[in-house]
Amino acid sequence: LLWACGWCWVGAKVILLSYVGLNFGICSVWDWAWEPLTSCQRPLTLPANVSGIKVLVYAPAKTGTKSMTKALLQLGFGQTFHSEDVLASVWAPLADAFWRRPENGAALPFATVWPPALKSTPYNPTTSDLKVLGGLEPGALASELQRCGVEAVAFDGLEELFWPIYDASPEAKVVSLNWRTWPQYKHSHEEWDWDLSVALWLLTMVGSPVHLLPWSVLLLPLLELLSDNDVHRWLSTGGPPLTSGGDGV
Repeated sequence: LLWACGWCWVGAKVILLSYVGLNFGICSVWDWAWEPLTSCQRPLTLPANVSGIKVLVYAPAKTGTKSMTKALLQLGFGQTFHSEDVLASVWAPLADAFWRRPENGAALPFATVWPPALKSTPYNPTTSDLKVLGGLEPGALASELQRCGVEAVAFDGLEELFWPIYDASPEAKVVSLNWRTWPQYKHSHEEWDWDLSVALWLLTMVGSPVHLLPWSVLLLPLLELLSDNDVHRWLSTGGPPLTSGGDGV
């Protein structure tokens, strides 16, 4: 009985730490300790209002966007961005720059879930990103894509960005993934929802406790030293993309 109670106590502590850590992560408590200020720094070789993108993959989730991303990588489009890559390398610097402007609240050093940016969380969905999209300076989105060297983009969950990027990409070919019937799409989405729920639960149990304390204050400089500044190099070039399965950070 004592043995069983001991394991119950350990399990309860793990769940509590995971829950607190998850909420710390969602509420950006320690973001200042790890979120980098480095953004893509490739030289602009085209006009500032031209992205240079060659292929746009327009499709919702579960219609083959990841498969198309991998296919484009195999065809030689090395900087093929899926939505995760766009958010990490393109959108985050644009949003941070927008909210740092004095007229938008002067959020320093970057946008968070707190005022003035009020970024969305599962607990509090907001229109923060739509405000950024509506307030971008002319050519800002195209220039950021160009600085990251983006050659192709798959809009999985970022459909609001399709037309702004399309308008800035006069040479791009558009691939529309509409091959699945509604019953096929519904079945795939339902299976994915279940798999995602299990994966997120496991990820929460394993990863959430790292958000309890600002470990990154010590770990990031150490990792940069040991890796010869791999993180900085990846952030400043925008690649290889997170979804490439290559040697990215």
